[in-house]
Amino acid sequence: MKLISQNFKEFQRLAVIVFLLAMPFVISSCSDDDDPAPIVIDPPVTEEGETVAVTGTAAKGIVRSGLVAACPLVSGAVDCTAPIATGVTDDSGLYSVTIPETSFGTPFVVRVSANADTRMMCDIAAGCGIGDTTINFGELYAPDTATFKLDAIVPSVSVNTTPTVNLTTLTDLSSSFALSSLTATSNLDEIITSISTANSRIADLFDIDEDITSLPVVDLTNPAAVAAANLEDLNYNLLGPSIIGASRLDNAARTVEQSLADFTTQFLANGVVTNADASIGADFVDMAEIFAQANSIL
Repeated sequence: MKLISQNFKEFQRLAVIVFLLAMPFVISSCSDDDDPAPIVIDPPVTEEGETVAVTGTAAKGIVRSGLVAACPLVSGAVDCTAPIATGVTDDSGLYSVTIPETSFGTPFVVRVSANADTRMMCDIAAGCGIGDTTINFGELYAPDTATFKLDAIVPSVSVNTTPTVNLTTLTDLSSSFALSSLTATSNLDEIITSISTANSRIADLFDIDEDITSLPVVDLTNPAAVAAANLEDLNYNLLGPSIIGASRLDNAARTVEQSLADFTTQFLANGVVTNADASIGADFVDMAEIFAQANSIL
């Protein structure tokens, strides 16, 4: 009897232990049945807006490590204080900037400028040096960081497009012409018309059939690139350095940047004549001088 009593007590002790061990599972099971499962709310998924990649080449001579910015038009003027997008040109002058959906359907300017790392290929027949500084055709040099820029004005971009916007002397000239007619109150239609008029005027002046922002850039210092280019592309690319070279004829002390600025001022005020005489002005660049410079490059 004593053995049975001891066994019974041992059984009771084991039963208590088993019960206590089982309690959490019972409680958990009850909790699962009685309380609803916690609701986990995932954070909202923000869909990324559409974007468009604008690509091109910067060349007044090929521009390496140039600073590219897509800048909005504010009150009829270019405002690069808060660019839409930015990029840097590679050793071939190529760049790409990503335009956000918020800037679709509105005009903007793509601009390349320079910093201490920027280098430009001299493609002017007589060279790009000033005074005692010699910079020969085909040599890289550092452009003036304070004044160097090339612009191209873009009417708009839209989804599912891949626009090519090259930055050249002629696109810069066209942009300056378009912007010169805008005011702080110019509306979208007026801006679009101004851009179209400017591009048409440049194309008509130099007998260009294609969109000047999309014509391929040819490195005139690269014989293989020149040999591979078709005649229209080659003629277009010869115009930029020829304009600057002609502008420097009467004042070799002017930098490349100053020479383009001077020609732009002349163009906006008086256009370009076939053959300037003394009555117009000794430093007035004419078409004969531009074509002579083109022949010198080739």
